[in-house]
Amino acid sequence: MPSSRPRSPRSGPSVLAVVTALAAVAVASPAVAAKPAAVPAGGVLRAVTESRGSGPRQQAVTRLDIIAPDGTRRWLATLPGPGTDAQTGLAPDGRTFASARGDGRIFVVSVRDGRIRLLTPPGLPARPVSPGSNRRHVGRGGWTAETGSTTIRWAPSGSAFVVSRLLVRENASPSPGGATTRAVVCTLRPARCTSAGPAAPAELIPLGRGRLLRLDGPVTRGGDDENGTHSGFGVAEERSILEQARRLVVTAASVVPPRGRLRVLRAVTGRGRTGVVSFASQPSSGPAGVLVRRTRTRVGPVRSEPSDGPAVSVSTRALRPWLVTPGGRVRTFGRRLGVDPIGSLPDGRWIMPTRDVGPGRTAEAPEPELAVLDARGRVRGLPVGGRPLTPVRLALEAGLPDPFAVGARFDSVLVRGGDLVVTLSDWGSGGIVFAPSDRAVVRVPLDGSAPARTLDHKTGASYAVR
Repeated sequence: MPSSRPRSPRSGPSVLAVVTALAAVAVASPAVAAKPAAVPAGGVLRAVTESRGSGPRQQAVTRLDIIAPDGTRRWLATLPGPGTDAQTGLAPDGRTFASARGDGRIFVVSVRDGRIRLLTPPGLPARPVSPGSNRRHVGRGGWTAETGSTTIRWAPSGSAFVVSRLLVRENASPSPGGATTRAVVCTLRPARCTSAGPAAPAELIPLGRGRLLRLDGPVTRGGDDENGTHSGFGVAEERSILEQARRLVVTAASVVPPRGRLRVLRAVTGRGRTGVVSFASQPSSGPAGVLVRRTRTRVGPVRSEPSDGPAVSVSTRALRPWLVTPGGRVRTFGRRLGVDPIGSLPDGRWIMPTRDVGPGRTAEAPEPELAVLDARGRVRGLPVGGRPLTPVRLALEAGLPDPFAVGARFDSVLVRGGDLVVTLSDWGSGGIVFAPSDRAVVRVPLDGSAPARTLDHKTGASYAVR
């Protein structure tokens, strides 16, 4: 079994110096908060990827629009390439939108006037090489992009953000081992991005007051939302799993303060045979801190015929999450979770897509009811107008089409004044689940004094509410 013995992840001093210096800069931006709000309370930012041109000149662009609480719309900006999800790209103060492009460039858009600034990480070549290019490298110290895997995390002040897994550095060797993902820390004043170095962790999450939460650990091998045993791997993958099962793995949550050395909050060690702890899905931030779900994965050989190869089983079990407070303390959460929060309340409670949040549960359960979760792990329903709120009820009440309502699912929920602003997505109908195509944003009074109304409904859109 993994032990709770603290063990510091490997981290070069140059990496820590860069991150802490930028974290300090992130605190010193009080001028940003002095400006008038860019998006009115309950206003919505919509991001849609569109196709422009035809033939060889056809290209994808991202259109940004602002939707006011009364439903009126205005165009904000158009960015080249497919865009970052609106919910992760918009700063907490609603004033700035950041989008990481597939070629390594980062666009920052002022929500007030649509002004666009281009930020480039250090070492990015003038003409980046895409991962699918026949060129193996772009010279010593060159960069290429890792498309579709970037994440953006904003500091609570809205003055800095972290882009994780943005770039891949390709060495002269054509070996796949020559590629290394990196994290980039960007500030708005001054407007610049600095690489966190080759030892950058998988996740850097701003906590506030210049502190950064650093998560180090292996990638979960599927089944992170439920308990069970998984099989069906190929022979090559089975051999790789058994080989990795012999290695010692450290999973840790640490804090990088504005000044000083990295401090390991909690760490566990283990091997595949005894159990490796991984961080499951995306960490969820709120006023109470960052909630990090965890799983423990065990692997082992399975008896089989010699011709079948070294068959393996992979067993995953949900653990109690870690809650990291804004002050940089960690404690074990009160219960195990099978789903992620989709929003938070001003009092620190998280909004959940279903009341049944235990292991083995998913947000796709029939008629999931909106609920709230407190820091002790207690779950209660979040009624609207005295009745439970389900995505089907909300979609039908807001006048969305019946096929949308059948496959409706909660994406995000925020409380604005006495109203809920809810983003819904359509995951198919008739019991067949597809990737979400249609999305809608709906506003409904908590006291049920008026019916829900749709602010926007568009295919392929993503929304952020502030």
